[in-house]
Amino acid sequence: MDVFAKLTEQIIDGQHVINIQKGDQFSSECNLVEDFQLLLQLSLHMIHLISQLPQSEEEGFNFKRVVHQLVSANPRGQEGESLLHLSVDPKISLTSEEFFSPFPSLAVVQILIDCGADINAVDHKRNTALHNSIKFLTYSELQNEGILACLLGHGAHVDVYNGDGQSALTLIQTAGLPVFPLQYRSLQCLASEVIMKNNIPFQNEVPSSLIPFIKMHGHSKYMEH
Repeated sequence: MDVFAKLTEQIIDGQHVINIQKGDQFSSECNLVEDFQLLLQLSLHMIHLISQLPQSEEEGFNFKRVVHQLVSANPRGQEGESLLHLSVDPKISLTSEEFFSPFPSLAVVQILIDCGADINAVDHKRNTALHNSIKFLTYSELQNEGILACLLGHGAHVDVYNGDGQSALTLIQTAGLPVFPLQYRSLQCLASEVIMKNNIPFQNEVPSSLIPFIKMHGHSKYMEH
């Protein structure tokens, strides 16, 4: 547990350094970014490991407190991936060419969500963790179907569009998954999609807090409107 807490501190400090160095002198290919990506992956392996160990109530509380601290810092990977994105990615099962624990991991996804992870966070390609979990379904079908149910059950939006103009709903339907879309779409979501699809001016008509919500329900080509 002490090791995980120390790793969390290093990630938070590293995120701060990366944020400072962004600019003309910052390269996404530098060793700092690669090392930071490795730290993120190791943190998820540690969450997986600790979650499998017997814990007292106090130990469980302290563990989730540190996870919450890590999640709240919102560290991002090389492609803008959040910890939740990485937790559904089978590629992180191998870290520095060593196998640590199997991913995607339903246990890690659930812990991250319980500790406050933004379930609809997007990476640089505007994919959510839901988008990625559907794409990676073939790697671990039974495990990942549990992850789909977990993400959907905790409010993941099926109608968020990524940079390729694909919603998670489109991917679900293409994959033939037994998901009933209306079960996970609110009237607000449907209205937002209509606004974005028809390029209806809205930014001066709604509270500013609703603008990001409406925008995420449309194709990226409409984002500037």
